[in-house]
Amino acid sequence: MIALGKIYHKNICGIDVSFFSDESEEYTEEILLRTNERIKSVINSSQIISPPRAAVVTCLELCDELEKEKIQTTELKEKLEELIKKLDRAVVDRAESETRAAMLKQEVLDLTIKLSNLRG
Repeated sequence: MIALGKIYHKNICGIDVSFFSDESEEYTEEILLRTNERIKSVINSSQIISPPRAAVVTCLELCDELEKEKIQTTELKEKLEELIKKLDRAVVDRAESETRAAMLKQEVLDLTIKLSNLRG
């Protein structure tokens, strides 16, 4: 099978890199731009840091962000599952309440008829 990607040869903060991506060119260029900006930001925040060290620091920052996002995603999934269970229970409770209300309505009607028969 033939791979449907592209090999890129780019320079990021003075470092030549080659890599393969099967993402769209627009997406890949956006990621390259954001990567370059992040590394430059690390370099600018510490004037003595080299681009390779800045790349490592940037990688650490991104891994930290990714792990925090994973934790948040897991927490949100758990909350969503709890809400779905509550909603399911509410739907069941509503159906049971409607059934009970219909039974009570019928009981009131039956009692009204019995009362009417007793009076008359």
